[in-house]
Amino acid sequence: MTMRMKILIAATALAALSACSKPAATPPAATGGPVAHASIQEVMVSVVEPASAIVWKTPDSFDPAKKATQAQIDADWLALRKGAVALSEASNLIVMEGRHAAPPGVKLQNEGLEGNLTTAQIDEKLKTDRTKLLEYAKALQDASLKVLVAIDAKKPDAVLEAGGAVDEACEACHKHFWYPGAPTPP
Repeated sequence: MTMRMKILIAATALAALSACSKPAATPPAATGGPVAHASIQEVMVSVVEPASAIVWKTPDSFDPAKKATQAQIDADWLALRKGAVALSEASNLIVMEGRHAAPPGVKLQNEGLEGNLTTAQIDEKLKTDRTKLLEYAKALQDASLKVLVAIDAKKPDAVLEAGGAVDEACEACHKHFWYPGAPTPP
């Protein structure tokens, strides 16, 4: 067998092996997949805050003294469920690669106050401490799923209790990424 033939066989074998290996990950933008356009601040204001407000607000129809109709009670449960789903899925939005803390040139609320990081510092922390961001987002999603379980069981008290876990998950992330050195209120 000639040297040329050996090289050809080796090259063919290498090509066959590489064809069987897992392809390299391609960024979503390169494949036409979704990319992050809004900032975390915009996701918070547009998705997280409205959804959490729905989850933390117990509808009046759950108060036996209000004499709500079954249609109103059903509508309230549906609204709660929509809020919990949005809150759960917001976790995925928050952790998308390339998302910044705020839009370019925009300062975050309370930026510059004692213990609060600047937008640039938060962006850097989001990049360097991505594992922690993913942990916090998972905690928010897990707490939101507990809210969904309570909603599906139609237990208002359990919804409020699970809503407390949502609040704790949010606050832990904010303390880590937004205001790690902020003084604690008395």
